[in-house]
Amino acid sequence: MEDNLKSFLDSIQQEFPNAVPTDECNPARHTPDTLEEARQKVVKKLQLNKTYFENGGKPAAGEKKLDTVFKKMPNGTYSIGVKYGNRWLQDIFGAGKKMYRNLRKDQMVKMFDKLIAAAEAKAFDEAILVVMASNLAAKQGDGDE
Repeated sequence: MEDNLKSFLDSIQQEFPNAVPTDECNPARHTPDTLEEARQKVVKKLQLNKTYFENGGKPAAGEKKLDTVFKKMPNGTYSIGVKYGNRWLQDIFGAGKKMYRNLRKDQMVKMFDKLIAAAEAKAFDEAILVVMASNLAAKQGDGDE
């Protein structure tokens, strides 16, 4: 029986060299974003958060749940950061800094505008690429190819 199985495996490896054995049959969920697509997702998330903030905590029309990038602190000030997907962009406010804090409520809209402009100007591209590489490495570690 072992010889028959080995012959079978050898024959499929020769005939289908691009295919690989796996322990699951899950289809790929999606193709990875390009940097441009990732940047646009960052911009959109910031724009939606700005609208949410301006609307007093109500999502934009057609939006159900929002992944917020800001928090109101106990002292009444705000902290804000930037996310690609569900991961914070690292080092965008300096080495080791992913958040900006102690912003007053009246400063938040202007900060959103500055973050949106910076994202559109490709200022966060390096940080986005780090997250993209991390996501890809995690996906490959899951056995999905």
